[in-house]
Amino acid sequence: MNERRNKPRVFLSHSKADVTFVRRLYNDLRRCQIEPWLDDEEIRHGKPWLDAIFERGIPTCDCVLVYLTKHSIVSKMVKKELDAALLQQLKDEYVSLLPYVENQDLRPQLRSDLQSLQIPVLNDENYTTLLPCVATEIWCSYLERTLAIAVQSEKLKRIEAEVKLRDLEVAQGEGVFSDAEDREFQSIRDRLARFEKVNIVASKKVQGKQGQAPGQHFHFEVELLSFFPAITSCRQWDYSDHLVLRSLEKALYPIILEENPGLADAELSISQYPQLAADFLMYGFVRRIYREPPSSARLDGMLGAFKLSNARKLEYMEKVERFKYWLTYNEESPTEIKWRPYVPPRENSGDKLSEAGG
Repeated sequence: MNERRNKPRVFLSHSKADVTFVRRLYNDLRRCQIEPWLDDEEIRHGKPWLDAIFERGIPTCDCVLVYLTKHSIVSKMVKKELDAALLQQLKDEYVSLLPYVENQDLRPQLRSDLQSLQIPVLNDENYTTLLPCVATEIWCSYLERTLAIAVQSEKLKRIEAEVKLRDLEVAQGEGVFSDAEDREFQSIRDRLARFEKVNIVASKKVQGKQGQAPGQHFHFEVELLSFFPAITSCRQWDYSDHLVLRSLEKALYPIILEENPGLADAELSISQYPQLAADFLMYGFVRRIYREPPSSARLDGMLGAFKLSNARKLEYMEKVERFKYWLTYNEESPTEIKWRPYVPPRENSGDKLSEAGG
């Protein structure tokens, strides 16, 4: 492990039918001082291969190189390795996705989210020319991840030092919170205690036909304050709507599936949900920042636009931790997401009678 600290580690996702080509890539990457993770080399005899890949393989790598061919795009294992939830988790851990396609004709067969990415062609014909670019991209991903983790560690140390300083200041003062701070946090708590609507659509594929049947809708109301801890955990440095969606999925999807067993194979999606960016800006919980992307991210095409759009962030401020401390101090910190079925408001029957009488 110590020998690998200064080397990038890349997971090679592929189909067994393409192992000859991937084995060639494996050997050449090693010559470039890169440590490829290949199942044939890393998984010991008699060991569970799923655990090896998803616990000791992908999470230990700095990037995931996916070789998309006519074999791998239908491989169940490759689909697991390209699961959207897993890709988002890897992104949260600063692990890069590096997809390559065998030929241009395969692009229309890829998932829509993959089609939106810049995916170079890599095959026997251009292998020698493109190999230096592949190695360079792996090294860039490794350095970017190393820098991001270092910055995150320094931010955490700074926050811990500031919290300790505040604790010392409070210990010398009259109370934990000033009167003005207490009144402000009470007001924020009361505003976030409101319920807002969430709509979830369950869609099933039509047997023998392309497309999906009309979706079944489920309506809920959730209390905004109740999922505040989930979207402001110590691992989250930026606010994003994805954090809200992920929290709602974990809380509400099991409820729908438990009450509707027939939807076990349906696709669930959230079509309406609370968006807290405006509230958080108003309360001083976040600030708008622009992070200058590294030179390697300034690419032409859709991938470049994607990276540049991600450079615009809402970064959490230390006030978030202070408010969480206030909730804990007053024994009001939420422990689970509060929800209830949505009931549409009834029209005023008295108004209808007066209109009819008129």
